[in-house]
Amino acid sequence: MIHISEDYINTGSEYLVCSGFCALGLPATDAFWSNPYADWTSRKAWNNIEVPADHSIRN
Repeated sequence: MIHISEDYINTGSEYLVCSGFCALGLPATDAFWSNPYADWTSRKAWNNIEVPADHSIRN
């Protein structure tokens, strides 16, 4: 079962859409670009792998 939906945002949310552009502002040396390949959420879901809901990261 996939548990990735949230009640406060949906596919029409401007916040959700704009968050996809955040990585474009990162330098080429950032871990987002330089870490080894990893499966992304939709690929995991397609392969029937349990995908938990995303949550904010707090430092």
